[in-house]
Amino acid sequence: MMIEVITFKIPDDMTHEKLLENYKETTAKWRGIEELIRKNDIYDEKERLGGSVYHWKNIEAADYWHGEEWKEFVRELYGNDPVVQRFTVPIVADNELCKTIEF
Repeated sequence: MMIEVITFKIPDDMTHEKLLENYKETTAKWRGIEELIRKNDIYDEKERLGGSVYHWKNIEAADYWHGEEWKEFVRELYGNDPVVQRFTVPIVADNELCKTIEF
């Protein structure tokens, strides 16, 4: 399993409401992707940063779904390039399942 943390600067003229609207409009696209375990949208009002945390089954899926077309979409929507960080996940403490999962 891997996690991607993606951030982007929120334009000065974009309201919190507009950002949430953007998040809601794009959610449906991500719901049907089998390789995506979970996606959390994030927002830091003070730093004017938005983004998402993606929990992927594998790096190939992340590469496929976050290619040049997706990066261009982010550029058009927010006016800047997304910053992508990737992390391998060796172990998870899952409180909902009441267990520890090792990969």
